[in-house]
Amino acid sequence: PISRIMSGGQGPMMRAATIPSIQRWSGSAASRDVSTLISLSDSPLVPRPKVAKGLMLIRVLSCSLAPGDIRVLSGQVDMFQKPPKFPYVPGGDVSGIVEELSPEGEAAGFHKGDRVVAMFGDGGPRNGLAEYATVRVSTTVKLPQGISADAASALPSSALTAMIAADMIKKGDRVLVLGGAGGVGSHLVQLARHAGASFVAATSTQAEMLTKLGVDRVIDYRSERWWELDEFVEQPFTVVFDCVSGKQGWPTARRARTLVQRARYNSIVMGDNPYFEIHTPIGILKAMGAIALRQLTSSFGKGPKYKFVFGIMPEGGRLERLVRLVSEGKLQPVLESECPLPFTEQGVRRAFELQKSNHAHGKVVVHVADE
Repeated sequence: PISRIMSGGQGPMMRAATIPSIQRWSGSAASRDVSTLISLSDSPLVPRPKVAKGLMLIRVLSCSLAPGDIRVLSGQVDMFQKPPKFPYVPGGDVSGIVEELSPEGEAAGFHKGDRVVAMFGDGGPRNGLAEYATVRVSTTVKLPQGISADAASALPSSALTAMIAADMIKKGDRVLVLGGAGGVGSHLVQLARHAGASFVAATSTQAEMLTKLGVDRVIDYRSERWWELDEFVEQPFTVVFDCVSGKQGWPTARRARTLVQRARYNSIVMGDNPYFEIHTPIGILKAMGAIALRQLTSSFGKGPKYKFVFGIMPEGGRLERLVRLVSEGKLQPVLESECPLPFTEQGVRRAFELQKSNHAHGKVVVHVADE
């Protein structure tokens, strides 16, 4: 395991991936090389975080990335997701071993040496790609021995969003997941069945992978148009979950022949562009106003009804439920085929490249240290 903790004038130090600064991306966000912004600190090292109220210090074993990591790194949502200072340590969803507790951690029943998994805290994903990280007690749960650290780190954020979405499924629903092989989609197709779906279809190029996850019909979006396939005109979908957005999302659903009247259309992505920008309070109002308008206008008529799924809600025991489902063999954490990647500069850079590509199949995970 990587372990280079040193004592100095600043107290204990540690090795971490760092971002020296953020500049707003000009032009197409999709064309920016994120790997040029990332370095892995050997010298100087980074100060080890201190335990504060409501936090615990963990030795990080694994860290997964999510779309929020790219949004923070790009500077395109700096109005509400921006590091308080630079350099900053990216990555937010982690698994690890408890090293030090606050009184709140002790009151919640945690102990030094516990294996845990945690979702990122306030202000967006950061501080996870390091040897040590502080995590919020309220968004941390204990991890059974039967679940690996790499599998566990894949659960917060994406799988959690998938669970929130799956809770909207009604018994007997015919479900379509747009983007079934991504971090959210690959977990949602599994949870849909547990939620009572009678039929699950998904758009993807990864037919073998999704079939193994229990998908009844994989629609290859390169050659098939889900909105006009005869088999689904005859037996239409009652609910759609959009994990990718874009032109084949809501604009297409409004004229699709493969949805029942008043089908529920649930978007996991804000708007129709995964690289949306928000720099001012007006930008936030415009983004939320557009969603509200779409939900309002779709409430009338016979077409599908639109809903935005806000997925960052670990409260309510959902993370515990995910861990329990994995422990019982009812949910398989899905990692991208190249993962887990090593905690090296090359490995971390590759992780961000995969996450930014929007074509990772499963979760992008970095293995930080062995147990």
